Amino acid sequence: MGWLKIQQPAESNSFKTTTLFGAGIVTGFLPLVLMLILVPGFKMAFWESILVLFENKSTNLPLPVPWPWTVNIPELSIGDVVRELLIGFFFIGILIFGVMGVLWAIYQRTTKNPAPPALVACAFMAIPYAHYSFSRADVGHLSLGIFPLLIGCLIIAFQKKCMKKWLLFFALLTSSVWTTIVFHAGWQCRYEAQCVTVNISESNLLINSTTADEIKLLRGLTEKYTRDDQTILVVPFWPGAYALLDRRSPIWEIYALMKRSTSFQNSEIDRIKASKPSYILILDAPLDGRDDLRFRSTHSSIQNYISSNYHQTNDSPNLIYQIYTPRNP
Repeated sequence: MGWLKIQQPAESNSFKTTTLFGAGIVTGFLPLVLMLILVPGFKMAFWESILVLFENKSTNLPLPVPWPWTVNIPELSIGDVVRELLIGFFFIGILIFGVMGVLWAIYQRTTKNPAPPALVACAFMAIPYAHYSFSRADVGHLSLGIFPLLIGCLIIAFQKKCMKKWLLFFALLTSSVWTTIVFHAGWQCRYEAQCVTVNISESNLLINSTTADEIKLLRGLTEKYTRDDQTILVVPFWPGAYALLDRRSPIWEIYALMKRSTSFQNSEIDRIKASKPSYILILDAPLDGRDDLRFRSTHSSIQNYISSNYHQTNDSPNLIYQIYTPRNP
């Protein structure tokens, strides 16, 4: 809206455009507003989802940014060196595009030169999207935060003459494929991991053997300890366990990664008491190699409740899997 007001024609109706802009925001938020009013418990959960950002002073669990100058060249193959450098340059690229793109759009506006609307939109969206990429600087988050840069590059490329256009397009395509191909599940199953076929929801999925063993563990525990529609509790990872086993999570926080307040944990404990899960599986793993991100550190009150009221079994195939059953079933 600020950009549109630069060198705005005298005959334009600012009130109308601002009103339409506000109406769009209200319309977009209307489903959320209705949920806040109508869905029991959602208002408090929504507020806590905002509060936890301030408690942890972050929107995500940060990782070091893989800048190109941090690549350990002597210990990597040529292909991996190229990939790591490309990842670093993409992180730099989304910042440069966001800053330079906005400055260019403002310059075009002040000089009354035409600017492709889609390119202007990409420029202004690049920094908000970049925040997502940098909040947890890995390839997964980069891949979702890079879209304004990619679309903007394609718009620029297709404004060039034929040869330059296709050279830029081919360079962007090649670098994108080289950066992401090794993270593709199909590539990993074919070249890097032993994969097996597992039936999930009447579909045969090709997955790596480690994940297949984890699915086998969950199904075995459910068959051994659970009857009918009894609930289970799997924390802090594996929120897909509930979908896999067609069970409802007994707690609200299905992906328990960040440290939570004692009051929030007490509310979750009340939900565990009410649902009486037939078994509990805690993955005692240090996320990002950090012991302070283990479940017993981020959710100590819930861990203590489970330890006091549930019995830890000895049939776990791995020390990382802590399996608990009720002391008084």
